[in-house]
Amino acid sequence: MKKRTLLLLMVPLISLLSGCTHLSKTKVITNSGFSNEVNANTHKKKIYYRVNNEEIKSVNAHDHGISIEIPRSTSKRHITISASPNLTRSVHVTIPASKPIINWKQFCNDYNDFQELDPSTNSSNYKIPKEYQSITNGIGKIKFPGYYIKYNISNSKIVALRLAAYTADGYEDLGYYSMKEYKASLESAVAAFGNGEDSSLDDISSMVKNKYMYTNSHKGKFSGCHYRLFQFTGNIWFDVWK
Repeated sequence: MKKRTLLLLMVPLISLLSGCTHLSKTKVITNSGFSNEVNANTHKKKIYYRVNNEEIKSVNAHDHGISIEIPRSTSKRHITISASPNLTRSVHVTIPASKPIINWKQFCNDYNDFQELDPSTNSSNYKIPKEYQSITNGIGKIKFPGYYIKYNISNSKIVALRLAAYTADGYEDLGYYSMKEYKASLESAVAAFGNGEDSSLDDISSMVKNKYMYTNSHKGKFSGCHYRLFQFTGNIWFDVWK
């Protein structure tokens, strides 16, 4: 009788310990695009996390899973994840440092120079303005007619860049924005990273020219950089990182 009572008392304790973090299959993804990601399964509606000693943030779960975007950095980042707002019973993961790609000011100069070489676009509308060229740290956007450049700069060097265009829908009709200008800017970005000497430039720009389809996502490399080109409803993105 005593043994049976002891076993009955142990069952809820075992259940509590086995699921105490409320997280499973936690995985770090470093090759996804502009940001790193931490994915996990959970039955909770909201999960809390902290990067290094920064403020605690939260993310809502969808279909019993979470995806946390962590900005790239030139140093390691330690992530604490929990179902509790005070981060008790937490899971800990480490994201490795990202390599810098190129000096930001050099990229701006090269990008603007390559824009000048394309006769199909009005380059004065698509050059990176001078007020952005002196940035040394931070994440932000530079808006152009119909598209934007999103940058992540650390110690005056780019660790991630996104060239994003707006489209009318996610399928064949690329809508109110002419892909002529986006293609010229994409080629300028790739050429600035690769010094204009990489054959993958033609492969990437041909995908855009052929109206990149909704269900496709293409990853590759050029001049030591990773890239991902993908389209979804309303947008087409080109991400670069190293």
